[in-house]
Amino acid sequence: MEKRKTIAIFDSGIGGLTLLKDCYLHLQGVNFIYLADNGNMPYGNKCELEIFQKTKVALQSLSAYSIDALVLACNTVTAICVEKLREDSALQYPIFGIEPAILPALQNVKEEKKSILLLATNATLQSKRVQKLLQKYNINGQIVCNAPRELASMIEKNILQLDRVDWSQYLPKGEFDSVILGCTHYIHIQEYVQMHFQTRIFDGNIGTVNHIRQKLLNMKKNGNFVKNTVQFIGKQADFNAKIFKNMLEESNKNL
Repeated sequence: MEKRKTIAIFDSGIGGLTLLKDCYLHLQGVNFIYLADNGNMPYGNKCELEIFQKTKVALQSLSAYSIDALVLACNTVTAICVEKLREDSALQYPIFGIEPAILPALQNVKEEKKSILLLATNATLQSKRVQKLLQKYNINGQIVCNAPRELASMIEKNILQLDRVDWSQYLPKGEFDSVILGCTHYIHIQEYVQMHFQTRIFDGNIGTVNHIRQKLLNMKKNGNFVKNTVQFIGKQADFNAKIFKNMLEESNKNL
């Protein structure tokens, strides 16, 4: 029997829990370690140097564990740090990232005049990595970019009472054929964004899950279920574990 994989997932806060949930539900037989730097979030309003430095410091917590791969569950950290981290000889394992689902959203649009809203942090939108993606795919100028400065922080602060916040005040005005959530924090309020714009919502989670399966796990759907495990580490590990438990319970209700 193949050895169980241990996959570490890192985010600036609770945003990465959305990716952890999708990994937990769609992958099998994995030991997950969730690490978040909640105390320093949001990363998206910081400069590139500070984002990289804080990411490096946070990832030192993983040195005590034997992991098979690292997943950057933060669009900002992926955009700013993934290439540098992959070049770091001290990190002897594959590193996966998450990026805005630009291509899937464009493929969903049938008319060139239709517009697509990309919601992401300022650091993500200004990064060379995402600018390169926009130059490649946004040929017709369909994608409208917007960086709601306080949105990620408000989601982190109000995660236990999302229904008490008027999220429309953090969202831009306009009509869009689809919306791309380019920050994993934003996925926590996906239903509110969908209600606000009355359109289809895209995010990069499932694409990342499929990439991990293909490159690392090579898993086949053989009907055999092997339960995953999750370990939370970091200064706010208990808080993140509580939120994740609530998310799984909500998912089970919707089955």
